[in-house]
Amino acid sequence: RYEVQPLPPAATHGMWRIEEGNKSGLSILGRNLLGLWYAFTMNLLDENRQRLLTLERRARLYFMHLDVFDENGRHIGAARRRFSWLNRVVSLHDEQGREVMKIVGPLHRPWTFLLRQSGRDAGTLEKRWTGVLKEAYTDADRFSLRLAGDVDTRCKQLALGGMLLIDSLYF
Repeated sequence: RYEVQPLPPAATHGMWRIEEGNKSGLSILGRNLLGLWYAFTMNLLDENRQRLLTLERRARLYFMHLDVFDENGRHIGAARRRFSWLNRVVSLHDEQGREVMKIVGPLHRPWTFLLRQSGRDAGTLEKRWTGVLKEAYTDADRFSLRLAGDVDTRCKQLALGGMLLIDSLYF
């Protein structure tokens, strides 16, 4: 389970929750045995447990793919792992398949990812240190996603999907 807390000025939205759609014991077994190749569905819920987004990861050999759907189940885009020799790269695509943003994790900064849109910096994604015990004994992770003020809502939703794909791939 992920806990996502928006930063001000969005603090009026309250706490969001991300839950895996399949809660059976088989999902836990599949996640542990299949690791990167485990396909999953997650739902982003608001404080009233209303679905805001649905995120579905497809199992692929290397080029992992995560589809993002809005609260009505309409496909709004996808996050896709891209090949790179030295960096970790995830591209974000709109519903027509056009690349709208790219997330790049430089090799020399393993916990930091840079978001680029139309050739300019659009934000950062950082994995935060949660302490020795939590890092060693759990899969719980804390991320900070900061986006420029002019990034539209769809790209923000896709960036959240990209964050979850990065978490499942690298952490």
